[in-house]
Amino acid sequence: MTHTIRNFSLAALLIMPLISLAAPNDTVATVNGKPIKQASLDLMVKQVTASGAKVDENSKRALLDVLINREVLAQEAVKVGVDKTPDFADRLEMQRQEMLANTYLRDNTKKVPTDEATLKAEYDKIKERMGKKEYNVRQIAVATEEEAKSIISQLSKGSDFATLAKDKSIDQATKDQGGSIGWVVPAVMRRPFDSIIASLPKGLYTTVPVQTAGGWVIVKVEDIRDRDAPAFDKVKDQLAQQLQQAQAEKVIVDLRAKAKITNTLKPDAAARK
Repeated sequence: MTHTIRNFSLAALLIMPLISLAAPNDTVATVNGKPIKQASLDLMVKQVTASGAKVDENSKRALLDVLINREVLAQEAVKVGVDKTPDFADRLEMQRQEMLANTYLRDNTKKVPTDEATLKAEYDKIKERMGKKEYNVRQIAVATEEEAKSIISQLSKGSDFATLAKDKSIDQATKDQGGSIGWVVPAVMRRPFDSIIASLPKGLYTTVPVQTAGGWVIVKVEDIRDRDAPAFDKVKDQLAQQLQQAQAEKVIVDLRAKAKITNTLKPDAAARK
């Protein structure tokens, strides 16, 4: 939904009534003799409209006020020496790097095909991988294999899974809900949970503890139901973004692989424990 931008000015300034008629290199305002170019205003208008806002002539004047305010503040900052401080130089370099990196990634992601046929092929591939079922899953996480085996023994004797999860599980995110993870699709779960969940019939749990990076887990499938994939037209824009994101990640991985990188930052002692 489009909307007009709010008035950004700090003071109502009636300048350049024919802004839209100015050529790109024309001066649309001056601050203490320093020109503000039409190109700068055009860039700001482009940034605002890219976010979905509607820019009319009144909005352009408000944006010009923003540029004027920036220039007034920038000139005063230079007067008092802000640009000479180490902190300013570091921030300026970080902004330069960010602009260069984002521009390079944007130019590279534009090369990714996002035509209808490509998106439909990606949709069909994901749809097949995700399958037609989803599973309502619970888990009990403990610190040791011995504890996990003890819990499995209790379950085999009729103990309630949700009650044991509340009493025994060390997973703070799920224990209060009786270990409930909710409805999940195996394809989006990390290994080996994807294959374990998909192999469990409704109502059954793993009889062998599953080792994870944080301990040992017992998994139970409470229920299974059919899953309908969303319509292609509803997700094709998201698919295009995912393809572009994947390309951006690939660019970074490839460049890091070719770069000579040294990291002298020592790991945090607490993180190693």
